[in-house]
Amino acid sequence: MAVRRTPALALLLLLAGCGKKEEPAAPPLPAAPAAAPAGTIRELPGGASITTDVNARAPAFARTAFDGKLVRTQDYIGGKVLLIDFWSVFCQSCLQEIPFLKKLHERYAAAGLEVVGVNTDFFPKERILKFMEKTGMALPYALVHDRDQSLAKLFSVEALPVLVLIDSAGWIRMVHLGYRPADEKEIESRVKQACNRIKETVVTLQPVGGTTSFAPPEKGAALLAAGAVPGDFDALAAAGGAFSFAAWRGDSPAVVFFWSIFCQPCRQEFGHLTRLAARPPVAGLKVLAVNVDSTKLRPAATRFLAAEGAGLTGVFDREAPGGRGEVAGRFGVSATPSTFLVGADGAVRASWGGEVGEDTIAAALGGLAGAGAKR
Repeated sequence: MAVRRTPALALLLLLAGCGKKEEPAAPPLPAAPAAAPAGTIRELPGGASITTDVNARAPAFARTAFDGKLVRTQDYIGGKVLLIDFWSVFCQSCLQEIPFLKKLHERYAAAGLEVVGVNTDFFPKERILKFMEKTGMALPYALVHDRDQSLAKLFSVEALPVLVLIDSAGWIRMVHLGYRPADEKEIESRVKQACNRIKETVVTLQPVGGTTSFAPPEKGAALLAAGAVPGDFDALAAAGGAFSFAAWRGDSPAVVFFWSIFCQPCRQEFGHLTRLAARPPVAGLKVLAVNVDSTKLRPAATRFLAAEGAGLTGVFDREAPGGRGEVAGRFGVSATPSTFLVGADGAVRASWGGEVGEDTIAAALGGLAGAGAKR
């Protein structure tokens, strides 16, 4: 569940600056551009700040950082604490807060803290980099450009700056709006507490629109459409060794299912697929489960597949540059679950993003009779 702004929180935002002692002025910073363009997320009124406890599952996201590296929830949660900082070059309090965040990173990185900066300005990242270079703003942690503000919307960010603290179990434990120097002690206390409670575990993340993202969204990208032919591909067999899709499928129809250990809808769809494999409505039907998680999660994924994937053939995708796997890229997949029905001729007959029921797949399989599927 994304962080949502309740009416009570909205009222707090309006009243937060009332009745508070004036804070000492922050050290002067290089001036941001004079005026924020239309569409820029506004800055919280000066002197206001609110700390909100939020007990909700963190949403899954994946983005490419300024340095080209992949930043995604699943690579942090389960063994680290994640602190996300939403900011803009037009937000003076954002700029005042950054030195404090750099200190937090230095103090608690060894204890498991990961800080991720999210810049919400809509102009090209080259302009942001130029501003950072001009002002001497060197960040020791990952910086993501949220140019379309989709990540900000995912976390219901309506004013800046905003800090979101996610613990190692995948729960949002704090949302902090605004910045005052007096807030630093409380924020650091929350971070320290979360780091002290880190427990290595496999967790599930909050799906967004029924799916769990594992690769950055690509403009215009879509799941492989009906009629397209994915062709042969290689993967890593769950039991070890190489896997060839063409050799495995032969001339049989197949269901190709992309999944992640972090994805709750995937876990539910396993039940549908194992029943489908046990009672196939089309003779010779095979079911392939393609895991898209990082290498470090393969032992957990293997155990889950052995326990819940009766009748399914499990493989691991090969991770390609940018975070999307080779097989997932071939099918246009960046979120799980994603499911495809491939006919006996090797062409895609249907595709679904999100959890899909066995009745829906069975109905699509029924349409293969005229396409040369075996019965």
